[in-house]
Amino acid sequence: MSSLDTNQTALALACVVDALASAIDPTGASLRLARRHLGDGLLLAEQMDAADSPVAEIVRVLIANLEEMETIH
Repeated sequence: MSSLDTNQTALALACVVDALASAIDPTGASLRLARRHLGDGLLLAEQMDAADSPVAEIVRVLIANLEEMETIH
């Protein structure tokens, strides 16, 4: 998967997560919680030396996009 594909996939997932979390909880707490859980999962994968994969890269970009959306809201 190219870097552009990874970024587009992560951005699309971030938009979906943002929309779902905003529909469930307009205060933004659900979005922050989703971002934190994704970060915890990525940290666990890094500790297990399993974070060098295309999926892990998508999650990294997804977390970054969610953090950016969090600052916008």
